[in-house]
Amino acid sequence: MIQVSETLLSALEALWQMGNTLIWVDYLCINQNDNYEKSGQVRMMDIIYSKAATVFAWLGTADRDSDMAMAVLGASRLSEQVELAEEIEVVCDAVIRLFSRPYWTRCWVIQEFCLAKSPIIVCGARSVPWGTMLKRLDELGSSVPAQYARHLISPIRQMRYREQNRLRADLSPAILETNFTRSSL
Repeated sequence: MIQVSETLLSALEALWQMGNTLIWVDYLCINQNDNYEKSGQVRMMDIIYSKAATVFAWLGTADRDSDMAMAVLGASRLSEQVELAEEIEVVCDAVIRLFSRPYWTRCWVIQEFCLAKSPIIVCGARSVPWGTMLKRLDELGSSVPAQYARHLISPIRQMRYREQNRLRADLSPAILETNFTRSSL
């Protein structure tokens, strides 16, 4: 029996409920007591991320703000979720809080997104493909009030930079049967 953190347990439960039953979790799949194995696996992370069928980025459990932000960022058009000018401010606050979560400060995030073929953002029970999220961020960035622009434009630029690097990566077409890759808790 392996003990896991509440964060990992909630991620596994959410992914299971989404129908993902074949997953790779570094913390579980790599012997954490063997530094030799861990260092060898870390050197292979670029291969693991680039060959994974899908890489899920777990942002944590849901709250009211994150559900709103994920709904807006996952909509087929921003106008489906935001109709009134007053709603833009509420949505901007929620999106800013979503991108202020600890996940975005991890050093592995750049590697995960630059190498993954199909990154998907997951927060609570909601998931949004990375490409869809970028499109909604672009739309939101062009319609935000001035006081929100600096808080949203910088993350949008960072996300766009990561996406450009991800698309530039020269990746092999081989695929591992991997649905989830997570480098740290």
